[in-house]
Amino acid sequence: MPQPRIVHITVRSRAAAAALGVAALVAGGALLAFGLTLVAGAAVVGVAAGGGLLLYRRVTGRAGQRVGSRHGLDPSLEVFPVRRPDPPGLQPRSR
Repeated sequence: MPQPRIVHITVRSRAAAAALGVAALVAGGALLAFGLTLVAGAAVVGVAAGGGLLLYRRVTGRAGQRVGSRHGLDPSLEVFPVRRPDPPGLQPRSR
C-alpha cells in the first residue's frame, strides 16, 4: 500500500509564523461568513416563498381552507398491493 504524501510547512521566523496564522484565521473567517450568508439567503428565500403562498391563498379566497391530511396509508399506492382472496366458489379466469 502506498504511503500518503505528507507536506510540512517550515517557518523560520516568528513574523512569518504570525502572518501564516493570521492568514489561516482570515481564510477560516471568510469561509464561515460565506456559509452564514448561504444560510441567511436560504432563510430569506423560504420566507419569501411562504409569504407569497400565503398572499396567493388570501387573494384567491382559500385562506381559511386547510390542506387535507391523510391518516394512515393508502393501499392503492403500495408498490405491491395486498391481493384480496377470491370469493369462495369462483374460479379465476385463465388468460
